[in-house]
Amino acid sequence: MLFTNDSCIVEFMTNMQPAIDYFGTQAALAKAIGVNPMSVTQWKRRGLPPRRAKEISELTHGTIKASDLLPNFFHSQQ
Repeated sequence: MLFTNDSCIVEFMTNMQPAIDYFGTQAALAKAIGVNPMSVTQWKRRGLPPRRAKEISELTHGTIKASDLLPNFFHSQQ
């Protein structure tokens, strides 16, 4: 998966399962962050936008870290 971050391209893998498990279902996760459930399905296939990983981390009060969802992306940010 490739995403652009300003002027660089970052390749990363998405691991949505911790967030889905936390909220119980994909639909519940989608509702919590205010998106259509189809968005969560697309993220599983295409990758989670980094800003959404940060939102999930904030909503879970850090129980799920952005680096849990996008380890390659946020590892490179540290």
